[in-house]
Amino acid sequence: MRFKLSVQTTYLLLVVASILLVALQDKLLIYIHPRYIIFTITLCALAGLILIASLFIKDSEGLHKHKESKLGLIPLMLLVAVMIVIPPKTLSSSTVTQRLSNSQSGQQSNQVFSGSTLGLSVSDWFQILSLNEEPEYYALKPAKITGFIYDAGLGEDTVWVSRFILTCCAVDARPVGVPVRVENWAENYSEDDWVIVEGNFELSETSEGSKIVLIPDKIEKTEEPENPYEF
Repeated sequence: MRFKLSVQTTYLLLVVASILLVALQDKLLIYIHPRYIIFTITLCALAGLILIASLFIKDSEGLHKHKESKLGLIPLMLLVAVMIVIPPKTLSSSTVTQRLSNSQSGQQSNQVFSGSTLGLSVSDWFQILSLNEEPEYYALKPAKITGFIYDAGLGEDTVWVSRFILTCCAVDARPVGVPVRVENWAENYSEDDWVIVEGNFELSETSEGSKIVLIPDKIEKTEEPENPYEF
């Protein structure tokens, strides 16, 4: 049976194969939110089957090219349909406000503090620090966070321990961080080093003035986690 492999079909097959290969390597989490993984794999598998089927359409009476071009567009049409159902949204000031507070008051902070604070993530502390800068508020509230070092310009003794929050995919990932006191940090650490930090929050001087900063009781380097994002 004859078949014709067009440039368009070849390109689409390579795209589908690349995505499925990443999925087989369990690396899709690097690019998309977990909620979209099954959907993405299903869509790519369906698109691959349609593309392969299109290769075996007989090139008779000059109709092959016409049919193949239509079939080759089906995966693109499906992707367009997905974009219509789940339209991308441009980040705005209202989105920033919503994501920083994630509530209309300090009620959320009281709720997350109702249990052990050692289970709070970088993004949790980032939100809480954005809402409350009173040192007394953090008394007896220890933290244990994991993230990578980022020089936020707070001075030679203070860095951010950061993570990226993934909403949909890597394109819309946004950084969050917690200021951590590490004296002469550049002597022992580099940017992008992953660390685990345990300690308590205190008022500390930075290049931007007095800020609530995590003072480590313990800090150690660690490997980048299998899933580096927070959701």
